[in-house]
Amino acid sequence: MLRSTESPTSLAGIPIFPTTQWSVVLDAARQDSPTASRALEDFCRAYWYPLYAYARQQGFGPHEAQDLTQSFFMHCLKNDMLSTVHPAKGRFRTFMRVAMRNHLSHAREHAGALRRGGGLETESLDEDGIERRFLNEANHLGSPHQEFDRRWALAVLDAALTRLRLEYEEAGKSSIFEVLKPFLESATEQGECQAVAQRAGLRPNSVAVAVHRLRQRYRDLIRAEVARTVSNPTDVENEMRTLLEALR
Repeated sequence: MLRSTESPTSLAGIPIFPTTQWSVVLDAARQDSPTASRALEDFCRAYWYPLYAYARQQGFGPHEAQDLTQSFFMHCLKNDMLSTVHPAKGRFRTFMRVAMRNHLSHAREHAGALRRGGGLETESLDEDGIERRFLNEANHLGSPHQEFDRRWALAVLDAALTRLRLEYEEAGKSSIFEVLKPFLESATEQGECQAVAQRAGLRPNSVAVAVHRLRQRYRDLIRAEVARTVSNPTDVENEMRTLLEALR
């Protein structure tokens, strides 16, 4: 099993990247694995919206796209497709996009053969929210290929931010995280340090240091997330460039 070249730890000293995304997928393919259910849940959560939006951009309606996304995951399981995937074959992001493209092409050839839900439970799926998100993006969409990469990039950032929040929670610093989080996307202005220091319970001259550490840790976690989706450590830099380009 390939592992990330980086092994970041949380503020509490607990390793949080023990496996690559590839190993999560392979684990999901092993029905007898004790962690298969959690692995499958993570797999579906990470790729649901990018795949749904990809189907919408290919001309399928909201309900069709939901069905096709569900049936795609079912196809992966029922046909044991995940067990045939190997990290040596390349980036998981590329594999998922190509596999979904083929699935949509097959669906067009067999229109009407899909059953609502595809046999998977969808109780936690916010169907209306997913479609609203897609419609909100509709005015500035690129090609389906570009948009899949952009949504992958946003999913990577979201995963990194979630892990960053968890680290601060583990260290009992949730309030500090919430106060400093806005500075992940904007610079600290003159005069803000005093107010931020009071809200975060820090000394004014410590705010800049705390923001710097937060940003650095966020960058490290983004990089670690990217490293989990490639098979070769040398691909990390290329994927980071792809991520930045996709966000532009």
